[in-house]
Amino acid sequence: MNIQPNILIWTILCFCAFMLILWRLLLRPLLRFMDARDARIAHARTLDKSAQRAEEEARREAERQLALRRRAEDRQRELQAQREAGEAELNAQALAFRQDTEQQRKEMEAEAAALVPELATSLHDHVEAFTEKLVSYGER
Repeated sequence: MNIQPNILIWTILCFCAFMLILWRLLLRPLLRFMDARDARIAHARTLDKSAQRAEEEARREAERQLALRRRAEDRQRELQAQREAGEAELNAQALAFRQDTEQQRKEMEAEAAALVPELATSLHDHVEAFTEKLVSYGER
């Protein structure tokens, strides 16, 4: 087997021409297609990350709203319990006041009943004294 220089040169030239044609017609468009595909993939990944961040923020906001709602409900129950305790205390105070007032009324009625005979005798004494004064004034 011997090497023929002109076949070697033509082979090299044909190979270079074939590579140039492949470069121009196939490799450049293929590289552009792959770059565009990589760009679309990168864009999709950023959108996915943005969506994940938005979803995470929405989940945190929902948890925060739920916690606020639970705190508000707890506060509402606490206020309701305080109101009920206050009403019970006021009712107890009102009952005690009514009982005290009723007791004082009974005591005053008993006192007034005890004073009526004394008042009647005192009034009778005053009427007699006045009558005597009128009679003595008329005699003058």
